[in-house]
Amino acid sequence: MKKKIILIFLISLLFISGCNLNIVGKKNFQPAPEPTCTDSDDGLNYYIQGTVTDKNGYVVTDLCINETLLHEYECIENGDYNAVDYVCECNDGVCNPCKMLVEATNSIRPMNLIFVPVNYQQNQIFYNNPYNLLDYSVNFENDIYRFLYSNNETDGYGLLNVEPFVSNLNRMNIYMYSIANQFEEQNYVGYYTNVLNENCGFNMTNSFVYGIIGEHQSVHSNWGGGSFWFSSSHRIQFFNGYMGIVTTFRHELGHEIGFHDIYGPAYYSYQDIFDMWEESQNNYEDFWDFYEDFIIGFFERPNCDFTSGCPKWCIGGPLTNNIEGVNPCQNYTIELECDDHGPGIIGGSDCIWFPSEHPYFETRCISIGGNTENIGTNCLEGAGCYFGCQGHGWRSYPYGDLAAQWIDTNNLMHGYDVPSENFIKNLFNCCHPENCVNYDREECNEFFDKWEDKNLNYMDRYSCRDVCPLVCPLNCGWVDWSDWSCHTNDDTYNRKAICSGSTGCSYSGENTIKTECEWAGSSMGYCKNNPNGDWKCRSRGCVVL
Repeated sequence: MKKKIILIFLISLLFISGCNLNIVGKKNFQPAPEPTCTDSDDGLNYYIQGTVTDKNGYVVTDLCINETLLHEYECIENGDYNAVDYVCECNDGVCNPCKMLVEATNSIRPMNLIFVPVNYQQNQIFYNNPYNLLDYSVNFENDIYRFLYSNNETDGYGLLNVEPFVSNLNRMNIYMYSIANQFEEQNYVGYYTNVLNENCGFNMTNSFVYGIIGEHQSVHSNWGGGSFWFSSSHRIQFFNGYMGIVTTFRHELGHEIGFHDIYGPAYYSYQDIFDMWEESQNNYEDFWDFYEDFIIGFFERPNCDFTSGCPKWCIGGPLTNNIEGVNPCQNYTIELECDDHGPGIIGGSDCIWFPSEHPYFETRCISIGGNTENIGTNCLEGAGCYFGCQGHGWRSYPYGDLAAQWIDTNNLMHGYDVPSENFIKNLFNCCHPENCVNYDREECNEFFDKWEDKNLNYMDRYSCRDVCPLVCPLNCGWVDWSDWSCHTNDDTYNRKAICSGSTGCSYSGENTIKTECEWAGSSMGYCKNNPNGDWKCRSRGCVVL
């Protein structure tokens, strides 16, 4: 009996102890952590090379399968990883955000054109198939291809299908910026300059940016336009209208180069001009004197001429036997009659009554609507002289689009009128030369003198005069920038030159030139005591131009 009681007691004790152990175990139990996965670039980031470590400790790193395909790793559920293949320009396991589409092969300072996407999604950036001009789906890379290579008149001739760009293709770098959603709301100059400098290393003083707007219009206007260093076009604008989407691109790009709209008046209304003249009558008794000094100065551009007959590109003088054909308002000699046929009047002829008689039309009632009557003689091939540029002057092309496209007798495509095309040729030769050995300094100096003070965005941006600077030999010469010549000491200019290593010469003494002009003493100095305004500072001092 005792043994039986003892056995029951021991069993009970073991049972109680087991319960207590079980309770304690429940209190202190910590579940083992689930296996995890880490990604150093936080997921699908195509522009940073990341390393993934999965739940088993296996490590993989983003890599390029080839030059156009990135193998990007990311973590997924349960601590595993997944790989995504992404089409881009790939190098060292990352996508290059600035894909080069065209590379300059023959210029010491290429023309740089950078396309940026506005209102495209990231999956609409790259085109995974051969480019297709007939594919109008929203795709940034294929849209760029259309802007560059379109060959039909409806869309417009692509930039690299027209002269003089075809002949100067080896002096151009063309890029596409491939990160979406960065230019929708912050499109001011400083922002995208910083973005492109940071991600691409571009020197923005040698580049200009063109935005293509995708399928949405919430931020930018449907019309082209832009600001300094940034023009834009909506990819679908004018698709069913008179102007193709590619022509619009060339049009807006033309503004960045320095061309005017050649319809008009686009910048000043005639009433604005008349008001300004009235405020200036103490200095200008005759309206056309004011017009010549102020209006021509403001509107001076390569593709407009404000002298009848267009002497910029026609050397034979104006025709005088078809004035009425050029000016349908010619016979309205009373202001009221002229106003009855003014802009916006049904059946009107865009007639404007001027304060005094026009020097060419010999009347005060003038049609500003533009026309297709040519008054130019001995003009450059492909050019004429047609009234209507800015509503104030003359243009070389009969219709009011600065991106005039035409085909010459040799079946070559052209994308601008003749004066504009010649200006672009000079830009390539003087701002983007192949080398400095064959650089035509005299011709380029004349080109710069004519245009660099006209506030043309392009020439200001590229600092074209500095492309092939004149360096005097080490025998102590100095540069006279008025004729791009090297000189030795010259008492006329009161200069003393001293040798300074490989850079040539520096100057000692007071550094004054004659009595009319005092050198300010810095490379960006100014000319003092200059009553006639004909002395200009250059990097070696003050010179008379």
